[in-house]
Amino acid sequence: MERNLRTAENAYKFSNSKHKISKELRYSMYEKLVKSMTENGYDDKFPLDIMLCRNMGVKDTLNQGHHRMSVAIENGIERVAIEFCAAGQSPKFLHPLFRWIAKMNMWVKHLISGLGAK
Repeated sequence: MERNLRTAENAYKFSNSKHKISKELRYSMYEKLVKSMTENGYDDKFPLDIMLCRNMGVKDTLNQGHHRMSVAIENGIERVAIEFCAAGQSPKFLHPLFRWIAKMNMWVKHLISGLGAK
């Protein structure tokens, strides 16, 4: 579940330019979340959403809550609320295609993260 963690540096950074937020605002929003969670603990009204993807050979993934999970880990908050959702069932003949797409997706993410580290 700890893939794609968010930090103050990459928080609220969207690939779609339509949703672009200034670096200052992104830092401010992240720090506000950190402050809220460290002072008040985790708010159960906003559970992390974990998508179960086991039927397609894809790893389960954190669907919503990357920032909250990162803040919880960084600040030693041991208890968070979670809810599960399941990826829809697909015909078996499509599973190899979905596995290939998932591998390509992970390869692209790995490639992109490697470029960002340089």
